[in-house]
Amino acid sequence: MNSDFNGSRRLSVVAWCRLVAAFVCALFAFRAFGLNPHHRLTQYSHTVWRTQDGVFSGMPSTVSQTKDGYIWVGTVAGLMRFDGVRFTAFQPSAKESLLSPVINSLLAAQDGSLWIGTGSYLAHFKDGDLTNYLDVRGKVNNLQQDRNGVVWFSRTRSGDDGGGVCRVA
Repeated sequence: MNSDFNGSRRLSVVAWCRLVAAFVCALFAFRAFGLNPHHRLTQYSHTVWRTQDGVFSGMPSTVSQTKDGYIWVGTVAGLMRFDGVRFTAFQPSAKESLLSPVINSLLAAQDGSLWIGTGSYLAHFKDGDLTNYLDVRGKVNNLQQDRNGVVWFSRTRSGDDGGGVCRVA
């Protein structure tokens, strides 16, 4: 009785392997193309935005896309927002502004907001409001968000004993 059980188990493993092999063969039977094979590469278009053409006031250093679809480009001379057609300089409101033009890092957060790491401090743009965190001194080099939504950043040239890796509390 035990040998019959092992024989049927062996048969089901063989059947399962054959099914998987057939599935893999079926996947490779269909040809996949990244581009339409009937078009020449010259029939596709692309656009280049260059500093020399005046699109950016400074060299781009970081890029991020928020949930609303905007692509944000940080440069050494300010923050730009791309709406899919044109770039515009970031202007939050008449009473608010970025206090440092040097943008080192960007983070499109899970809540749809944008964290901005500058050459001197950290800023947060959410729902049209800009908050500058002036107590965070130093060059904010990198911004990351963990799975719990906590924002972390690294900084250099801080001039204090606050540490190089920080968490937004």
